[in-house]
Amino acid sequence: MDSNILMEIGLTKRESEVYVVLVELGSSSATQIIQKTGLHRAVVYDLLERLIEKGLVGHVIKGRKKFFEATNPERLLEILKEKEEKLTTILPKLVELSKFKTKLDVRIYKGKEGIKTVFEDIIRQKPKEWLSLGSGGETYKLLPYFLEQLHKKRIKNKIKVRGLLLNNSTARKRGKMLSRMPLTNIKYLPKSFLTPTVINIYDSRVTLYSVTEKNIPFIILIENKELASSFREYFEWLWKIARK
Repeated sequence: MDSNILMEIGLTKRESEVYVVLVELGSSSATQIIQKTGLHRAVVYDLLERLIEKGLVGHVIKGRKKFFEATNPERLLEILKEKEEKLTTILPKLVELSKFKTKLDVRIYKGKEGIKTVFEDIIRQKPKEWLSLGSGGETYKLLPYFLEQLHKKRIKNKIKVRGLLLNNSTARKRGKMLSRMPLTNIKYLPKSFLTPTVINIYDSRVTLYSVTEKNIPFIILIENKELASSFREYFEWLWKIARK
């Protein structure tokens, strides 16, 4: 079973591994899970506790020994529905707070394919400049080959990019790679600036998405000239205080 798919609904890589092992083995002791996964005992117990909190694992006592069991896999669908419900709650508030004269076009994407769709849209639109704010370099870890090809297309289409990256080791490593590319200007935000949301601005479009090593919740693409202009002003203000 491909445990990577479970990562797209919010499980970490190790949580996915333990869950799949429990589905395959059935009722299992912690020792059996440790032997099957090769993970440290303390790590396995921590992962089991997190899976229990998410409602994906339960336990029973047989004799004096505790055995862990995966709950019905349909619980995974419930998790996805819960995420959609939360997103459905957020979006109307976002629209309500925005007093725009022009049409607000909102689209939602999920997972790796959603990220690809968003970046490919930038190339299709062929903006003069693409502004990126808040990246920590995690997207490259997730889709290294795709991003390498994307930047080749970007450069071929003469699309300039200015990036304001987070100021951490992962982001700086990625920043060095980007700085070697033509039509690319990179700066780093103050270390006190922390955000789980990456913002991209190009033409009349703004994308908001959260990327970490562990999961990809969702990506929102909003098309609106006024919103894009507002985010562009915010970017320019940060650009002035950012450092190379």
